[in-house]
Amino acid sequence: DDTWVYAPRHVTALSSDYHSEDGYGYNGSVHSQVWRYLGETVVLAPVGIQHGVPNFGGRNGWYPADPYQLRRAHLLEATATDPGHHYARRIFYVDAQLWMPFYTAGYNRQGECFKLVFHMFGAPAHNPWGRGHQGPINLGACAINYARTHATLLPNIEQRFNHEVTGHPFIQAALAGKEPGEAAYEERDGFGWIAIGRTARITEIIPGRLYQSGLPDEHELKEKGISVVVNLSGRSHAAPLPGALSITWPVADGELPDVEILQSLSAWLADLLRTTDKKVLVHCVASVNRSSLL
Repeated sequence: DDTWVYAPRHVTALSSDYHSEDGYGYNGSVHSQVWRYLGETVVLAPVGIQHGVPNFGGRNGWYPADPYQLRRAHLLEATATDPGHHYARRIFYVDAQLWMPFYTAGYNRQGECFKLVFHMFGAPAHNPWGRGHQGPINLGACAINYARTHATLLPNIEQRFNHEVTGHPFIQAALAGKEPGEAAYEERDGFGWIAIGRTARITEIIPGRLYQSGLPDEHELKEKGISVVVNLSGRSHAAPLPGALSITWPVADGELPDVEILQSLSAWLADLLRTTDKKVLVHCVASVNRSSLL
């Protein structure tokens, strides 16, 4: 429900370890930094991944676990002009072929490296959503905050490029001048992200018993006979949905205790489905699709 961004005149609280300026390596103002070129180097990097979704492993399961490649990189240093910036200084490892940073080392005002951000890139020949696409294929990121002993993992589940996509419902809706949410979105296998526009489809997880949605509609609840709605509400309270028992299950974005909470929720759902004939909807009301963790 909450989106936190870096604004110099406001509190720079963040809901995860991934800063708003970390997007695709650097997503901030060029003029807010003093830039310096540090030269070239060769490093191992998570580039050339041969499947669509990256794997994580290593200590605490935080690190890219697919085979690394030796990559030639340009080193750029960015020093913040604002003394209150989240990063006092950053060093970017920019791939010499892709021109995208795959590593960003963040330093505090004491000169300590407190955060490392990885960006992972796929091999064009193995991209399942656009084979042969010649360009960077960002498969996701992970931001490891060593000061907090905490990390945020951001795998990209799907990427589509403008190659032979005119038949996709999203594109057809856009070409017809409709809202993207009016398109007939494709269902995905298992717990997947539900595209949200003005509407969002309810998808079946266990046929006829367990459903999920990002934006459930009262009429759909009645049509499917759903009598229990579980709101994964984060820090916000979700209003009860008419005609259904509404249960709020608090889950806080990006915090390790979430795993235990979600495990207890899964056990409760399994017991409810075994012992009753009720139909249940898991309603994700926050910006992170927590229902996918079930």
